[in-house]
Amino acid sequence: MTRRGGLTRAGRGALGLRASARVLFAYGAEHWFTEGLIRFSIENQLSGPDVYANAFVFMSLAMVLTRTAVLVAKRRRLRQAAVDAAGTEQPAAA
Repeated sequence: MTRRGGLTRAGRGALGLRASARVLFAYGAEHWFTEGLIRFSIENQLSGPDVYANAFVFMSLAMVLTRTAVLVAKRRRLRQAAVDAAGTEQPAAA
């Protein structure tokens, strides 16, 4: 991730990783670990195709929230470092 002009942009690698992980899960669910996924669904009383679609939506939401939290923490650390270096408190940016 790089920061330019007030925006944080993920590189092509991050996009490729996310897309690849989803495709591999879908492929694996049909070819590699079908039996285990069915057993897991039965044991946890999960039924219907929407269950895993909803899981992907919540996973995406969790990724966005986690990324935002990390960026906020880094921003606070950088501001605190700037304050410590200057020895005075700087005004907060809007």
